[in-house]
Amino acid sequence: DKAFVETAAGVDNILVAWPTKLTLAPNLANETLELLQRQEISISEPNDQSALGALSQAPISPTPWATL
Repeated sequence: DKAFVETAAGVDNILVAWPTKLTLAPNLANETLELLQRQEISISEPNDQSALGALSQAPISPTPWATL
């Protein structure tokens, strides 16, 4: 088993990807990075995440057994 990731047909900047099961999520990340490297795509500058500080923290949902 391994995850699926490929470029979308007819579109230059979209990847179609999915793990066939959740345990393959790390494999999906590895496959995606390998595909991006083959396409010679890399991060040219660090991502600015300062705008995320303006967002409030999402509440944690109660478990089903705590609400019964």
